[in-house]
Amino acid sequence: MHVAGIEDNAYKRNKSTFWENVYDINMDVLKPYVLKEPLIDYCEKRMINTNVCNIFEIDLYTVKKEQLDFSKSYEITFFRNDTFNGIVIWFDIFFDKLPYKVQFSTGMYINYNI
Repeated sequence: MHVAGIEDNAYKRNKSTFWENVYDINMDVLKPYVLKEPLIDYCEKRMINTNVCNIFEIDLYTVKKEQLDFSKSYEITFFRNDTFNGIVIWFDIFFDKLPYKVQFSTGMYINYNI
């Protein structure tokens, strides 16, 4: 699993103003609660404004159940002088022991040449 910082003011603005007019109904009262929830969405690579930190790595062939309950300190360093809007977390999976290697990522750094 990886973590990095993100700058996306337009995305944040769109998510926060959405509740002011939901099909012509002002649901702004929900905004403080909704904005506390994590979002699952696509993030473009250009939005990352910190280093990428590897926070968790396991071997799916040997991992024990008790190893999956973890906490990890991490430090990210900004490499651009712009706004910090939040963090993004993603994971990559590699099955190298299969007859045909399989890999996929929920992140933005692996380029699949399909």
